[in-house]
Amino acid sequence: MKRKMLMRKILYFYARECPPCKFYKKQFIEPLEKIVGKEKIQHMNARDYPLIAEQYCVERLPALLLLEDGKVVFHCLGAVNIDELADYLQKEENKCKEERRGIPYV
Repeated sequence: MKRKMLMRKILYFYARECPPCKFYKKQFIEPLEKIVGKEKIQHMNARDYPLIAEQYCVERLPALLLLEDGKVVFHCLGAVNIDELADYLQKEENKCKEERRGIPYV
């Protein structure tokens, strides 16, 4: 039976002139990119893309949204546990790799 792989991704909303956004990027986003890869995190300047920010109900910056198959499953305005978030982003990917090799994933 062929499984559909879930697409997990992060949308990071920020503004260039926002000091908390710069801090958040350095403390959370950059370390997370090193763990899961830059392709898993999409940076969105809320000032350049106000309609997209509105679509995702982003009212404050910085904001971090976790998407699973295009649907928001987690919305954060503040500190995040980088390790837990990285595990979540990588979990489905690792599960599919193990299943392809015939190893049950627990």
